[in-house]
Formats: sequence, structure tokens, C-alpha cells
Amino acid sequence: MNSVSPRQLENLSGVTDLNAEFYTNCARTADGAVHCWGYNGTGECGDGTTTTPRSTPVAVKEAGGSQLSGAATSGTYGYGGCAMLATGSADCWGYNEYGECGDGTTTQRDNPVSVSSFSAAVAIGGSAGGWENCGLLASGDAMCWGYDSSGEVGDGTTMNTSTPQYVVSSGDVTLAHATAVSSGYFHACAMISDGTAVCWGYGSTGCLGNGSTSSSDTYVAVSSFP
Repeated sequence: MNSVSPRQLENLSGVTDLNAEFYTNCARTADGAVHCWGYNGTGECGDGTTTTPRSTPVAVKEAGGSQLSGAATSGTYGYGGCAMLATGSADCWGYNEYGECGDGTTTQRDNPVSVSSFSAAVAIGGSAGGWENCGLLASGDAMCWGYDSSGEVGDGTTMNTSTPQYVVSSGDVTLAHATAVSSGYFHACAMISDGTAVCWGYGSTGCLGNGSTSSSDTYVAVSSFP
């Protein structure tokens, strides 16, 4: 039943992060658990099921049935979710046709799986929109994986990838000194430590902010920012 006014979530408290994607929401709680609710047709809720929409939050669970724990941040993408763990690794779950779970496969994941070759992470930057994910490493490097038809991964190609790739410039120089990263609807952006910003991916509506409407498979500077 639709609601025109806010309604309190059932059985969920101590929320520290909240993310929304197309039809599903996920929240991280202070104890390091992640809970999701909403559409669950491709495992977006991460609890091992796909046939039942979840009208109240359910805990994201490992394949063995234990609750996912130790999440430091969480994020969502088109039909799925991810969590960065306190260990510096990351887990993702849900729709995975384009490799957006980052585990080297394109197999749908109803429970979280580890993102391959991704460690010393400090952020996971997925948000409502496309089928790619990005994360930020302690080194200041950014890495992305998944759908890449317009250069969303930022690695200088337009080939989907099921494992993380470094975001680079047109000179094949790895993006460095990033302090935040966020992936959206077929593009992504990062904030740099000097206060500037860069973006990559689909650009036909001007969303790369560089004065152009061309897409870019490498990062470009956002004009006049800040």
C-alpha cells in the first residue's frame, strides 16, 4: 500500500547508513549488520531468497546462513547491494549479469560474495542507478567493475568487467588522491583531496560536468568546481 507520509520501519534500529536503489533499500546498523527490504526478484535483499518481496527489513546473510557482520559502510546499485567490511574487503549481492558483484562471475548472487582483488578499501560508492559499482582504496585510488557500455568503469575500455579495474585518465594514469567516490546512472564521479572533482562514463546529458556531452571511458575534470 502506497503511503503519502513517512512510516517508521519495523524491526530496525541503530541505523548508521541508508541507501536506496530502483526497488530495494538497504541499511547498515551500528553493530555492523546490513538489512534490506523491497523488491527481491534477483536477490537484492541478500538473504538467500529471490521469490519473496520483503515488506520489512531482513538481514543480509552469508551463504551458510550466518548474518553478514563487520560492515563499515553499505551501498546499493541497480538491483543489488554491497558492503565494505571493517577488514577493508567488500561483499556484493544481487543481479550480476554484467559482473557488478565483482567476484569474477556473471552469476546472480542471492547471498553476499567477496569482491575479487579488492582490499584496503575505505568506501564503497554504489548508489541508485546503473549496473556498475565503484570503491575507494586507502591509497586514494578508485576502482570500478560491472556494466561498461559508456565507460562507466573508467578503465579506458567499454567492456563489461566482473573484477575491479583501476580508474585511469586518458594518459593511462591511475586516479589518485580521491577522497570520495559515487557511481550513479551509467556514470561515476570522485572528489579529489585538493577540492576538485572528476567524472567518467555516460555523458550525453552533460552529467560529466566538463562542458561536453560526450561519454568518456577515462576520468575527466569537472569544470569550474568548486
